[in-house]
Amino acid sequence: MATSRKTYRKFALDVITVSSANILVALSPIILLPVLTRNLGVDGYGIFVQFNVTIALATPIVMFAITGAMIRFLAGEKDTQVIREGFYSVTLFVFGTGLIVSALLVVFSKFLAATFFGADQRIVVMLALIIPITCLNFVFLMFFRTFGDVRRYTVFVVVQGCAELGLIWYTVQSGHGIHGATICMLAVRGTLFLIMLYMITSKIGFRVPIFSQLNKYLRFSVPYVPANIAGWVINSSDRYLIGIFLGAFFVGVYNPSYSLGNIIVLFITPLEFVLFPTVVKLYHEGKQEEVRFLLHYALKFFLFLAIPAAFGISLLSKSLLISLSTTEIASRGYLITPFVACSALIYGTAVIFNEVIALSKKTRIAGIAWVSASAINLGLNLLFIPWLGIVGAAITTLVAFTLGAAIVVRSSFKYLTFSIPWLAICKSLVASAVMSVFVWAMHPVGPTHIVISIAGGAFIYGVALVLLKGFTRQELGFFREFLRL
Repeated sequence: MATSRKTYRKFALDVITVSSANILVALSPIILLPVLTRNLGVDGYGIFVQFNVTIALATPIVMFAITGAMIRFLAGEKDTQVIREGFYSVTLFVFGTGLIVSALLVVFSKFLAATFFGADQRIVVMLALIIPITCLNFVFLMFFRTFGDVRRYTVFVVVQGCAELGLIWYTVQSGHGIHGATICMLAVRGTLFLIMLYMITSKIGFRVPIFSQLNKYLRFSVPYVPANIAGWVINSSDRYLIGIFLGAFFVGVYNPSYSLGNIIVLFITPLEFVLFPTVVKLYHEGKQEEVRFLLHYALKFFLFLAIPAAFGISLLSKSLLISLSTTEIASRGYLITPFVACSALIYGTAVIFNEVIALSKKTRIAGIAWVSASAINLGLNLLFIPWLGIVGAAITTLVAFTLGAAIVVRSSFKYLTFSIPWLAICKSLVASAVMSVFVWAMHPVGPTHIVISIAGGAFIYGVALVLLKGFTRQELGFFREFLRL
């Protein structure tokens, strides 16, 4: 049974809206590369990377993945009292865990500063301030997501991205260095915290929660905590280990190439953002065929975008890095990008299948998958980084994501299956190969030639996909109708 046009149309519109915000988030590290690498130096840029990596580590520890439970149990809920109880229970829980993590950072600030931040304790103090606010802001954003308020979510993500991007660029360019950049981040996130808190309390009122649902939420979310921390281990622990074994300079070389390859995640983030609440609602209504339909097309459209992007970014890696950072970074790091792009492609595929595991409340499986993958990643990094350097870290990232994705995909088949578009994937691979010949032949040098190569490659891919009949007549008809809205 095909899903209703109304449901699918809303889903597609929401994905497009969220994508506009996530484009900025995904590209911010790339946009900031020139000013950071050229004003802070490679070493200083490496320390700034460690600052953001530490925020990424602390977030799953503070959050306990509890916002996933909020979405799972409150999406579609109409009773304001139930919503209030659930939301404020989650908010105060995250506030408490955030304070604990901040206190630990302050206590161990001297050790952390000496090990990871060039003996600068002020950086660690800034971490202690910014981490709780960042986590609470994430709770507020997930409140908007839970109840389908895509517009507010998008506005706040865009405002934060633009404000931090502009202020960090200005302060670093003006010579205020890493401290100026971190103060900007704290100021922007603190301001948005107050605005979002006011908007939510105005909508649902305020009451001190009795935490009546917290136990249920934690039973759902806690199995995800190892998976989320494991995700950090796979995504980010290599920066720590590179810093320990090779120094901050090589962190500064590695991260731009990693960020470039990780742009592929841009295609799955908005899709997953809208997909999960949508399929939860349909699943609760007993519309399993509609759930299968959305999962099938979510996978197909993600791969249609991500596969050519992985080809193109890999081929253009060195040219892009020369334009965005320094020749030194480009010459040492461009081989990292293809491994990371493939890893992001595999991760995005696993995200779609993980929706089935979340729907079935089998969150322990995700924990097992990503903890196993992170253990392999950590072990191989300890072996490969001293031996192969930063390329070894990139290889282990690909191995780890492949293992985690394989467990997730295989396990999801036990609970709910949907058709995998194998033929469409093959057509996308062929079209991407045709596009790659054009990009390789262009051998672009400089921003103008790079833009021409990207535009030309996208056009050739699209033409090749149409000639290969990558989309069915029914899908093309829907797109024509959708674009007339």
